[in-house]
Amino acid sequence: MITTNTELLSHAQLRELTRELSVELARVQRRMALAADETPADDRELVEHTEHQQALAVQREQLTHALDRVSDGRYGACIGCGAAIPFGKLLLQPDAERCSACATTPVPAGTPPPL
Repeated sequence: MITTNTELLSHAQLRELTRELSVELARVQRRMALAADETPADDRELVEHTEHQQALAVQREQLTHALDRVSDGRYGACIGCGAAIPFGKLLLQPDAERCSACATTPVPAGTPPPL
């Protein structure tokens, strides 16, 4: 059973976390735009530049996915076990998908989230 975010977080908490996710997404998108304008001077800088762009793309994907979970009511529920992710953890890591217990347990590739 999937728990909805209104059962996990108060409306004020959800608003605060949604704002944090949106602000961070905008920051990452600005950094990506700036990085796209950079021209690496040599091969070493090219590798660093590429790695930086890839890391930003992963961040953007994680933040977008978290905002999607807000929209469909699943934000704040662990994708591993369905339990509530504590508000304090979400404040520190707004794009968190797993509770602390599941975050330390490896998940086999292709494992669907619980229903």
